[in-house]
Amino acid sequence: SLSLSPLIPCSQWVTYTDALGRERRCLRKDLHHFKQMDRDLRGASEDEREQSRSMPRDEEEEEVPILSLTHSL
Repeated sequence: SLSLSPLIPCSQWVTYTDALGRERRCLRKDLHHFKQMDRDLRGASEDEREQSRSMPRDEEEEEVPILSLTHSL
C-alpha cells in the first residue's frame, strides 16, 4: 500500500472524486472540508451558467480582432 506520509498511517488517507471528476486523496479528517469546497465550486459554476443564460446577447463580450504579427528581418 502506498504511504503518502511517513508520519501518517495509510489507514488515515481516503480517496474521493472531486466536483471536476478527478480522483483525489486527503486525510479522512479533512474530507468534509474538501467536499464542502466541491459543493461551493458546483454552486459557483451553476450561478455563472445562470448569469450567462440571462445576459442579453448585445451585452456579451465583444469580439476582439485577431492581429496579424509580422517579423521584419
